[in-house]
Amino acid sequence: MDPEYFLQIEETIMSSGMSSYALSYMVLYHPKLVLPRYGNSSTRYVDRRDPVKSNPIGKQQDKSNTSAGRGCDRSKIDTVTIHIMELARNSDETRFDGVNAHFAVLRSGTVLHLHDESEYLFASHDFNCRSIAVEFEGNYPYKQQKNGQYLWWSDTYPTPRSKQDGPTVDQIVAGRALVKYFRDRHKIQNIFAHRQSCGKVCPGPHLWFNIVKWGVEKLGLNDGGPGYTTSNDHCSGSIIPSHWRDEKWAIDLSKPFSNSTFSGPNPTHGNICIPP
Repeated sequence: MDPEYFLQIEETIMSSGMSSYALSYMVLYHPKLVLPRYGNSSTRYVDRRDPVKSNPIGKQQDKSNTSAGRGCDRSKIDTVTIHIMELARNSDETRFDGVNAHFAVLRSGTVLHLHDESEYLFASHDFNCRSIAVEFEGNYPYKQQKNGQYLWWSDTYPTPRSKQDGPTVDQIVAGRALVKYFRDRHKIQNIFAHRQSCGKVCPGPHLWFNIVKWGVEKLGLNDGGPGYTTSNDHCSGSIIPSHWRDEKWAIDLSKPFSNSTFSGPNPTHGNICIPP
């Protein structure tokens, strides 16, 4: 544990005037302590909120003072919304300060805290007011065709935004730890895919099956059910595709860390999954 963390706690105790109960609660549920306990040896919490405030893009993402933000009571958060970045940056934690989300989960198992949960972000469309937005680093397939070929959403770009790959064991473990932390710390009740509020492929079947579906089955969270969508003036949601529920997307977390957990008919070269 970082000694600096305990110095921060000591300063808080000396200056806050908080009750011993409130301080104990704050310490016990600080993500720096909770996430490694819920995750594995690679699960790390890194607070990037101050660097984000200095980032030209990141500092503009807090929309709490817009008309939409002022009309939203962020003390009533009850949801986490799962996203995928469609890119990877070698889990370099200094290169995600412009990501429009409250948290980011890297392929290394590091969890970045980018914005206060109290901040209103234009991240999840109709879920914005009530949810914490979580982005996952990576460029993962969204569909497998009958001939076995996998499709990536970055295939729609002139050149892929990032290498085509699959989630790591450590990333899924860290993502689950973060969702469990939200349930315990913020008492969230719902876990949704971004797709349900805006008809994109985000976050794709890997993350939906191993994070969202897991949250429903293991933590008792609500995903709205098979037909649930919502919409606002900017975007309409789409239902979760039936093929996202296929067991082939399940990731075996009993395996040791690997750069890629992707498996299927396509050959894997290094940690890059090459489509046929």
